[in-house]
Amino acid sequence: MKVAGYRINRFHAVENPHSYQTSRGLPGVAATQRPTFSQPRFALIVHRDGHELFAKMFQAMFVAVGVALLACFIKPIHVDPRFGLGVGALFAAVANSYLVNAEMPDGGEFSLADVINLLGIVTILVTLAESTISLQLFESLDQPALSRRLDRVTFWTILVCFVLSLLLLLWPSGMVCRPGGSAGKSLNEAPRAMLPRGGGRIPRSPDRGKKVSTLFGSLPPHVCPVP
Repeated sequence: MKVAGYRINRFHAVENPHSYQTSRGLPGVAATQRPTFSQPRFALIVHRDGHELFAKMFQAMFVAVGVALLACFIKPIHVDPRFGLGVGALFAAVANSYLVNAEMPDGGEFSLADVINLLGIVTILVTLAESTISLQLFESLDQPALSRRLDRVTFWTILVCFVLSLLLLLWPSGMVCRPGGSAGKSLNEAPRAMLPRGGGRIPRSPDRGKKVSTLFGSLPPHVCPVP
């Protein structure tokens, strides 16, 4: 059996007694009777690597942040390219956020995708603010050396902070490889099949019952039950 976009880690088949109230349509049988029947269950434990989806969703935003950072290598007195790069990158990041939200299910929760897009937009706004300060130092205060130093320091500071913030956001979702595990394990691997109470249990997982932060919000681990 194959599930498109997923890798099947293992499966479990169990049989449990299941009681429910029915007369089975037989005359003379009380409607309140609760007969017990055999109920088979089959559960698939699936795993999905989300790196390709992540790259598709945010590639435009990453390019926009990179373009905005390139403005640090342009003299502040060249106002059109210096600020034009940041403004264009800001429009690109907003457009990417709009397209990502259009593909996401409606919900009132601030999802991980929203946080990543907001991180990119704020980063671009910081580069525009830095360009304004650098222009003030270069032209109004007549300190070109300090302006160039500020540009170099700001470029590396923003780049490192952006990458570290992105890794910190992705770490809880399992999209960043962890020691002793593979990327995406806590995000997509189901700890327990959806089985009736009282029997038919499968081995307990340490991630049982935990919600994880995904691109589309806080979701429990995926389970694909097949009755």
